[in-house]
Amino acid sequence: MPWITTKDGRRVNTDWFDQKEEQIAKNQKEADERNGVNDKIDRDSTAYRERHLRWALNYAKEKIDKESYSWKETVLDAQYEHKIPDKDLPALEKAMKLYAIKKGKFADYHEEWEKKFRDEGINVYELLHKNKKLEKVHEAADLLKDYKGYELPTEVRSQKNYLELKRDEYEATKERWRNFNKELDAARDKYITKEDIEAFGGRDVARILVSDSEHPEIMALKEKKDKMYADMKEYEKIRDDYHDAIERFDKKQSRVEKAEYGEPDFKKAVGEYIGFKKDDTGTSYYNDLIKNGKAEIVEMTPEEYIKECAYHVFEDSTFEKTLRGRVEDEDTEKYAKMMREGTKFYTPYLNYKDYAQEGLHRAVAAYMNGIEKIPVVIVGSRR
Repeated sequence: MPWITTKDGRRVNTDWFDQKEEQIAKNQKEADERNGVNDKIDRDSTAYRERHLRWALNYAKEKIDKESYSWKETVLDAQYEHKIPDKDLPALEKAMKLYAIKKGKFADYHEEWEKKFRDEGINVYELLHKNKKLEKVHEAADLLKDYKGYELPTEVRSQKNYLELKRDEYEATKERWRNFNKELDAARDKYITKEDIEAFGGRDVARILVSDSEHPEIMALKEKKDKMYADMKEYEKIRDDYHDAIERFDKKQSRVEKAEYGEPDFKKAVGEYIGFKKDDTGTSYYNDLIKNGKAEIVEMTPEEYIKECAYHVFEDSTFEKTLRGRVEDEDTEKYAKMMREGTKFYTPYLNYKDYAQEGLHRAVAAYMNGIEKIPVVIVGSRR
């Protein structure tokens, strides 16, 4: 029977690989059972693929921390251990590269990787220093996604990259442009006298009467100011075009997400809920609707509440955009801490008739705390 040498120097026969495959399959099945996954799951679904990518990334992080062997072996081992299909390997490797850069591992590759990221319109600094509160929510950082859950066309990625590269330069130019008149005033002051100031009733008027066209250095300064203004306008045009493009993509992505999400039916809220009162919105109007049977109280996950707001209250929004806007708010962190300390907040509501909601920050706080169910007052029906 043929024998081979493994990476750690052991001599094993080929049966060892069959046994390892069986053990991996067994471990995977047990992991699936722990996570409530059954054998009939769609292995090509985003949920399944994202879960396996997360496991593979966690596995790879341990290898990267040790830096025990080559980058290629680290990638292939992570792919093999968690059965990552080739189509998802680029997403896994991208996340691994960012982690390796952050940890300063495999440093010989960093320059090459960062150049590739920049060419793709990805700001490595931003990814490595992203909002820590949001990172608490997304451990695996959208492994299957690019920016906001969709692939940006090349020209839009180029705009994004341009803006990130030029933002500081633009702010500096804008500040200097605002103060450039001081330089022009100083240049004109060379051509006025005390007599001019007295004759014309002040320095400001005396400056106005200086003929700029007769002094090349003043004309050069004015041309410089005009050039700064033109550069600012160029940047602002690209910025505005970029934000218009992102708005269009948000609308498109919102439609995709909304279709995938569907319109789940929520069961009636019963019992007690962590962090929330069940039937008290804190407002007499909605409490009266509850008493008069014109509103119902259902339970949903915090994630579902965020999605209901994104797709049916705000419209044209995405889950990530809606979540990010609240995670970065100081109130959300405060609410999350209060929930952990036992505070019960008023019941959130969704008013589909008036496109209104109250409770999104609380729902995001519950989401960050891992709370599974929250009560929600529903008025009207989705449109």
